[in-house]
Amino acid sequence: GGGGDDEQYLVRQVVGVSANEQGLVVADVLRPGQRVKLHVRDREAAVKDVETLMSNYKKKRLTAMMMGGPSTPPAAGVLLFSCLGRGRALFNEANYDSRMAHISTGVPVAGVFCNGEIGPVLGSSRLLGFTSVFTLVRPKTAPPPPPPPPPTPVE
Repeated sequence: GGGGDDEQYLVRQVVGVSANEQGLVVADVLRPGQRVKLHVRDREAAVKDVETLMSNYKKKRLTAMMMGGPSTPPAAGVLLFSCLGRGRALFNEANYDSRMAHISTGVPVAGVFCNGEIGPVLGSSRLLGFTSVFTLVRPKTAPPPPPPPPPTPVE
């Protein structure tokens, strides 16, 4: 993933340097002429990305509630698939991603740490690295509204 500013790209590890080719070796196949970016993992960028994602979720839910029209049912839970390179090693605190998901959705969060996560990028599912993939679990349809209270007898 990556790209809290609506720009999407895949992040791949630099796994070596080729002195003979005068280049970097990355953990993927690159196409000739493909544009690449170099990134440094840092806490501030990761925090901003998670906060943007969670803020966008809350805005969508609030807008749907205020419009009063049909909307997708609210989340019943969150499944979190987080890279081993995140967590305390990145945030200097435990459970940052799961805590933010719970605060933003108000529902239980369950998940695992992974060595590669699968998530959507550029319109298809891709193997990702150093990411957290948040998956909302919700019923297919919204539960029906509660029945109106019974009429109050008049004396």
